[in-house]
Amino acid sequence: MFSTNKLTFHEDDYKQTELIPRENFFRVKKELSKLDIKSSENFSKNGYSEMHSREPSYVPLEVKKIPKEGFYLALKEESIIFFDEIFKGYSSHAEKINNCEGFGYENYVILYNYNNNCILSCWIIYQKISDTLNTYPVHFKSVLEKLGIKWDLLLVDWNESILIDLSNTEGLNNYINILHT
Repeated sequence: MFSTNKLTFHEDDYKQTELIPRENFFRVKKELSKLDIKSSENFSKNGYSEMHSREPSYVPLEVKKIPKEGFYLALKEESIIFFDEIFKGYSSHAEKINNCEGFGYENYVILYNYNNNCILSCWIIYQKISDTLNTYPVHFKSVLEKLGIKWDLLLVDWNESILIDLSNTEGLNNYINILHT
């Protein structure tokens, strides 16, 4: 049985790595290309001169009608910790995200919003869960594969401009290796 825990993360990490429906593949590829171009055009030694606002997914995760209970059980299977109170913020300010839960795996946390027993969105953050868990994320990778296959999902990492088909084991392995090095 999981004990309940609070999790606070920096708001800059909010939905920077998301799980999205496969139907968004071509739109996200195009958006990542625009992001890469804009980033290279607007970066100098002083940082970025302009900010890029990405378009929201054309097909939101909620259209998949993923039941909260099924999602919860899929995540719980290999998790070591459950977070039932999620806060996002900065410095000393944090606000609770309602209808949000998360599960931790080897210093990664998969978070999700829900409403009326339906998953609305899902994202991933890097969060040091324990000093003893700085290992290759075997359980994290396994649960991503299961989610991808069961609900036909992609992973988009907006920070790294990477789009991964979660049913592609080799692509997911390469991504995890990038994260872990």
